Amino acid sequence: MDKKNEEFNSILSKLILEFSQFTQEIFEQEQNNQQAWIESQFKMTQSLNIVFDCCVSRQKVKIPVSFTQCIKKKKHFDDYFDLEQLIVYLGIINDKNKQLQCPSCKDEIKMPQKTNIIDILKEILRPHIFIYNLRNQVGIYPKDIIYYHKQKLIIPFYKGKYQTYFNQHYHQDNFGIQPILLQQPREENQFFSIANKLNDYTGCDFVNVCLISQIRVNIPVRGTQCVHYESYDLIALHKHLFESESKMMNCTMSGCKSLFDLRFPESFQIDFQLLQAGREGLSFSINFTYLPNIKKLSEMLYYKQRDEFIISYKEVKSLDVNLEYLNKMYEIAESIFVNNENNKKQTELFLKLSNISIPNNDDLLVICPITNYGIELPARCRNCKGLKVTDLRYLVCILNQVKNEKDFDGVKKVQKECPLCNSPFSAQVKPPLKFIDQIYIDVKLMKFFLQAPFYQRTVKGYKQFLFQQQQNDKQILEQIQIFKNLESKTWEYAKNIFMYKFSLHCILTGKRIQIPLRSIKCTNHYDCFDKESLEEFQLKKGNLESTSCPKCEKKIESISNFYIDQQLYEILQNFSKDTQNHDYALIQIGSKKLTLA
Repeated sequence: MDKKNEEFNSILSKLILEFSQFTQEIFEQEQNNQQAWIESQFKMTQSLNIVFDCCVSRQKVKIPVSFTQCIKKKKHFDDYFDLEQLIVYLGIINDKNKQLQCPSCKDEIKMPQKTNIIDILKEILRPHIFIYNLRNQVGIYPKDIIYYHKQKLIIPFYKGKYQTYFNQHYHQDNFGIQPILLQQPREENQFFSIANKLNDYTGCDFVNVCLISQIRVNIPVRGTQCVHYESYDLIALHKHLFESESKMMNCTMSGCKSLFDLRFPESFQIDFQLLQAGREGLSFSINFTYLPNIKKLSEMLYYKQRDEFIISYKEVKSLDVNLEYLNKMYEIAESIFVNNENNKKQTELFLKLSNISIPNNDDLLVICPITNYGIELPARCRNCKGLKVTDLRYLVCILNQVKNEKDFDGVKKVQKECPLCNSPFSAQVKPPLKFIDQIYIDVKLMKFFLQAPFYQRTVKGYKQFLFQQQQNDKQILEQIQIFKNLESKTWEYAKNIFMYKFSLHCILTGKRIQIPLRSIKCTNHYDCFDKESLEEFQLKKGNLESTSCPKCEKKIESISNFYIDQQLYEILQNFSKDTQNHDYALIQIGSKKLTLA
């Protein structure tokens, strides 16, 4: 049996090699032959979601092909096959004379009068040129992408809520994503230009996590004045700005002068060089390396072609098999990484456990107790009751082992339970998503890791971090409650006052109030800010972090802390003509009347 398999695999490998050489020989000619097929597809749509899966096996495509007669008839552009997987599916190695049928359109394939298998394949198959070209641009283990034909732009496909948000806001009339995404890039805002501005001649490693949301960056974006490697994820940043009242934000990097404003798409600059590096890498990574001597930017794991956590679980015989296994583990890890709602939920449940105790000592949290490597993505199983974590990738290897019992070749220790608490994992959990729900990322610990350098990641430091987080959460809840009270009853805090004197000028800029703004921090005075002049003030100053309210001296911090006083706005609108030549007015609360003073 083994001899037959070896013989079959030998024939298969030879066919793939010879067809690959054939593809190179006919490439230019076939590109011309398929041009009309490609153009007919993009008459219907300017963009296309591409999943690099063989439509027979649903496995990743390495050499995309279609049947020659299907291409001539311009059929099923979106359905294509992997050469190797199609040969196996058709079974023509063992039966050269069998009747063939296209698995997609079910048309009978006209077989040539030839006996040599490679000659038969050359006759009935052609490389799918469009997918072939794209496939060569997205790395050896391609991720799902969106392709924009007119701009020849390739962007990675988001998963979960961010892709839903992308779809909802892409074509939006006001503050849409499309004008940002499809604008021409500025060379001075690309990665290598930034490296030159930083005088980086030695190179570096850096973590490409969004500066505002702590998610892995999918589409890297910076401001026009950003001169730093760190970036934002376009959709996470867009969502943050869209949900804020001001629709603008200063870059959060210390000393950076960039301002993001949804009203001006040109204030966003996509780093296409960093985007390309992420696109060519493996399916899951946040660490990048930059080598200036060869002008090379890549995902670190892809560059090293090894992952210490995965190798600590399983050793493989060859580089190709290693990369294949790495990619498989990263796909599972990514499914857990993007399942943020479950990660948050499980973290909160863990912190509420009655018997959990966080010891007050200086023990390092950074070292995995199982592998002795530094933890990057702190994870545990949902049954763990202790603070200990290991890296997500190591737990993923065990989950994969549970699901694929026969995949034990090279495994150092076959496990079916959590290495931290010995709780068994189950391969029988359904639906499939619940399988990966058995482990989760501790989002609180991950946030702590992102904020603290290695030498400060101690149990004591984490305890202080949790306490500070609780204080911040409490303060946010109090602010939200104040905001809700002011929103529902604008004059609640003045219910015992019949009438009060009100300035018709912005208390910060002195300009006449057109749209009155209140800060959720200003709770002991009635005078307001003007929306337009406050926004102009922010543009000139750069940010509001060092600005205080002239009345109560509380820090303004951010324009997102303001809300429009709708009741007062209505009164001012009703009396707008009468107030032009006056500086103050008496506001009568009960009747909502204004008397000039």
